[in-house]
Amino acid sequence: MLGHRGGLNLASALLLTLASTFVGADSATLTNVEVRQDAGRAREDLVLTFESAVPDLDVRKEPSGIRVSLPSTAAVAVADEPLRLSRSDDGVDLVLDRPGAILDGLVIQGSTVIIRVTRSVFTDEGARYRLGIGDVVTVSVYREPDLSGDFPILQDGAILMPLVGAVPAAGTDVSDLAVRIRTMLSDYLVDPQVRAGVKEYQSQFVVITGAVATARRVPLRPGMTLKAVLSEAGVALGGGQGAVLTRSDGDAIELSIADLDRADAPLPRDGDVLTIQDPDTFFISGEVRRPGRYSYLPGLTLQQALVLAEGLTEWASRKEIRIQRQVGGEMVDEVVNLKKVQERKIPDPELRPGDLVVVRRRIL
Repeated sequence: MLGHRGGLNLASALLLTLASTFVGADSATLTNVEVRQDAGRAREDLVLTFESAVPDLDVRKEPSGIRVSLPSTAAVAVADEPLRLSRSDDGVDLVLDRPGAILDGLVIQGSTVIIRVTRSVFTDEGARYRLGIGDVVTVSVYREPDLSGDFPILQDGAILMPLVGAVPAAGTDVSDLAVRIRTMLSDYLVDPQVRAGVKEYQSQFVVITGAVATARRVPLRPGMTLKAVLSEAGVALGGGQGAVLTRSDGDAIELSIADLDRADAPLPRDGDVLTIQDPDTFFISGEVRRPGRYSYLPGLTLQQALVLAEGLTEWASRKEIRIQRQVGGEMVDEVVNLKKVQERKIPDPELRPGDLVVVRRRIL
């Protein structure tokens, strides 16, 4: 949560503090509200302009977005999507509907407050999280604790709330759900103030399968990347290992470890299947200290491979090391004189996935 008390200077206004309660300040008037986006549309500034001095305010991150509470404040501004502004006898509440958004900072410039936010992107199009069966939503009705609580979305796609009964929820987002609940409660309450957020994400999944100990489903949350999905599943890709992302429409995308770190890496969607591939390997046998199978990395040379095997034994022949590989369905041998490689008389040959390096014993 970010907080401000009237009279803070610019340097002390950049705060990230624990939750606190502010005493009401003198009456203020909010005259303008706007959301300014950068070119990439990932970062936003929520800009509040006041008639004179900036009043006390309380800024907090919620599941549904960013909430700004302005006690003892009147508002002549009108908020449009994605903003919601509500007035009460106690002041003004302003909500920026940005599920999963990150609160970056608060700056005060004269009578203007700039609240900096990083948006959370859930799909490639940046759409909001759509609720589904199994999700659990938290509903808070202002000054009505008996109507507030955590409600699971049932098999019929609705939540069951006191007083109003079944409220359709599946297929909408928490902002629209709050509006729907507010409309239904208006038959019983005067100007009900409703907030909604997601407590548990259980309706959308990515399936992790392939070269993993156990296939599993990973629930999707707003802002999750494929790396976050793998981390949630406890899967770490090894050197040379990749994955195939299969969309629900059948499209398949091959991914390497490097691809997952790219800024334009595909984002997970409901119904995706992420198949982890077996890592590329090669084999070393014969007169080395640790024969066996090793992970292959692009560009690996014979000398580097021998280092991985902790070097040659005292009986190893350096004049005739064989590299065996499949070429066109046939096994082909390449004989390498390691002594000449070490003397830089011939190039150090690069290995390929699946190669077998055979180090023979020298003949006395």
